[in-house]
Order: sequence, then C-alpha cells, then structure tokens
Amino acid sequence: MKRLFATSFRVGRKQLEARGVQVVTFGLEKGTYRPENIETVPGDGIRFTITRHGKPPIKIHLKLIGRYNIKNAMATVALWESLGYDGQNVADLLSGFQGVKRRQQILGRPGGVTMIEDFAHHPTAVKDTIRTVQEQFPGRTVFSVFEARSATSRRNVFQNEYADAFSGAQRVLFPPPFNQTGIPEAERFSIEKLISDVRAKGVTVDLKENVDAIVATLTREAKAGDAILIMSNGGFDGIYQKLITALETRGQ
Repeated sequence: MKRLFATSFRVGRKQLEARGVQVVTFGLEKGTYRPENIETVPGDGIRFTITRHGKPPIKIHLKLIGRYNIKNAMATVALWESLGYDGQNVADLLSGFQGVKRRQQILGRPGGVTMIEDFAHHPTAVKDTIRTVQEQFPGRTVFSVFEARSATSRRNVFQNEYADAFSGAQRVLFPPPFNQTGIPEAERFSIEKLISDVRAKGVTVDLKENVDAIVATLTREAKAGDAILIMSNGGFDGIYQKLITALETRGQ
C-alpha cells in the first residue's frame, strides 16, 4: 500500500491514465467534481450541489462551514462513487456529520452568544476560519480571540502573514504570546507589531494582559446573537469555561 501511494504521488495524471488508472479530480472551480449554488445558511452550515460530467447533480446540506469542508465533502462523495456507491446517499449521510472537536466546534450559546473553538494557529487557517465564521453571522459581531501558543506562532516566522490573516476580522483580542522564554529574542513573535499592523488595516484590536481581562472585555461587549471565535492549540488558561460562566451569569 505504501508503495502504491508513493508511486501515485510521483507520476502525473496522464501517466496514471496511460496505465489504465481512473483519475477523479475535485475543486472549487475546476475538476471532475465541482460545487455550484453555494449558499451559507446562518447558524446551520452550508448548502450546495455537486456536479460531475454526465450525471445528475447531488444536493448536500453540510452542518459544517468553510470552503475546505466543501472540498472534503466532494472528495468523500467522489471516492465512494468511484467504489460503486450512490453519491446522493453518501451526501445524505454527510449531512448528519457534526464535525470533530476543536474544529469550529460550538461549545454553547451562553447568554445568547455563540462560542466557537478552533485549533487554527497557522495564518492561512486563521484567515479562513475567521472569514468562514463571520459568513455564518451576517449583521452580527464576531469576536476573534487568538493565542500565539504553537512553536511556530511564538516565533516571527509568520509575523507579516498574521497581519494579513486578521485583516478581515471585525474585532480581535490577543493575550501575550505563550511562554517565549526559551526562544532567542531575535526570533520571537512580536504581538505589539502585529497589533500595530492590524490596526493600520482598520481593525479594532486590543492586547489584554491575561485571560481574565479577555473574559471581562467579552462579557461587557458581546451581545446576544454575536459570536466569539477562540483560536488556540492549547488549554488557553481555561478561557472556555471561564467565559461560559461569565456570559451565563452576567447581569445577575
């Protein structure tokens, strides 16, 4: 099996087809399988149809959101259809899939505020996740909270890329980066520079000294109907339960 996969990645599509291998492609704009009529359903995922050559379109309603989940769904349908299964039946099964933990996982709606947890820490993932969540809450405010905790995000490898990642956000809150003591100073990610760069793009962003200060700000600013997106690849000092409790009990 390993040899088969290694060989497949080394050769091109025409070479595979010349060997009698069926090649099925998928993509947002081109491929054997493509999505059409993509519709964001606020609070309830996305709807779209999957088209492929010479076959009736497949209708699908994903409870998940984001372009990458559209591609994941098409890949799944393409695989099972290639194995002889009915594509619409596969799509219907996917409609019941609720996703996995820490990937746009809804933790609850305390005080009418939707709390979402995501593992995003690479700038590309951060940018896509913010855009995707904001599309789900039109006319509402999405608060993006990001902790620079991963080995890469605590270094200045993607210093400029993070500024672009947050450029489309509505409201952003940062804590100081997680434990940079073991990183040479010249290699450290600068949260101050990031904030300056993001503010220059017209985004409202603040640095808070700790999680308790973030929770206090969100409890004060977030209104029923808004959403809070928390991005971290760690425990983030227990922010999740602290924020749920604060939102549930505010005003009491």
